[in-house]
Amino acid sequence: MAKTKENIEYYLDPKNDKDYLQDLLLNIKEAQTAAKQLNFKILESKDKGFVVKIGGLFAYVSYYHMPWRYNAIDYWKAISGSLINKVFKAKVYRLQEDPISIRLDAKSHTFKEIELKELNIYRGIILSKKKSGFLVDMGSHFNWKYGSFLGQIHKASLGEPAKYEHARVGNAIETTFWGYTKGGRLILGDDRDHTQWLTPELQNLVGTIQQVKVIKRADAPLTYSVLNKGQNYKAHLPITKLYYPNTKTSVKKTVEQFKDGQSISCLVVKIQRMAKNYFVLKLVVD
Repeated sequence: MAKTKENIEYYLDPKNDKDYLQDLLLNIKEAQTAAKQLNFKILESKDKGFVVKIGGLFAYVSYYHMPWRYNAIDYWKAISGSLINKVFKAKVYRLQEDPISIRLDAKSHTFKEIELKELNIYRGIILSKKKSGFLVDMGSHFNWKYGSFLGQIHKASLGEPAKYEHARVGNAIETTFWGYTKGGRLILGDDRDHTQWLTPELQNLVGTIQQVKVIKRADAPLTYSVLNKGQNYKAHLPITKLYYPNTKTSVKKTVEQFKDGQSISCLVVKIQRMAKNYFVLKLVVD
């Protein structure tokens, strides 16, 4: 018997409330049998999951059965506060009647896709803080309507050092979106000069032969510049046995003869990520 305006007085009598409970339980059982998705609302975070409300009854969703996965339970704890009162869909995978115990599986919940706009500012939640920077989840910007999408904010890309020092796991943080890495992760940060080194445009130069400009100044070590689409990028040309196991001496003599403005052919070995990023080069010797 469902609660309606006509029979509400019936259920005001405590001895009849069991009927209402059985009605709710029957609805859950029918949904389980039909493998039907039901809406549930997150109420409270526990050690390994959430207490939720579904169809008028309390239930439980473990972190494992949430719509997305994290590599660490601590990440769930970091975002748990932002998930309270949020609604998702789930199927009932375990039901016990006496006492009532309902376990849900929300992995079947699907999200609409969203395309972030480059140079826009978004707000995420810090999942972890390391010496190199933060791992953040930007899904919170949209109240988790589009699920979870992760990105890293490198410490060097933060406009102000205090922003790193004062930040804590679980805090919200605003940052600029610059695009995606080759692996599909978000490129985030305040400093364009740093974040551009994470873009596929520059990452794709690794392993290719490029023309490099020599910059020679009096009483200063040689520096190098890689030109890409009208912009110059700093580069280093280390003369070590690692790169020239049998020709180090001859390569060193060649380098000593370089002139300012000379164009040389080099293999882009890697991108060195430091406070100031740069390309690591290997001279192409005929």
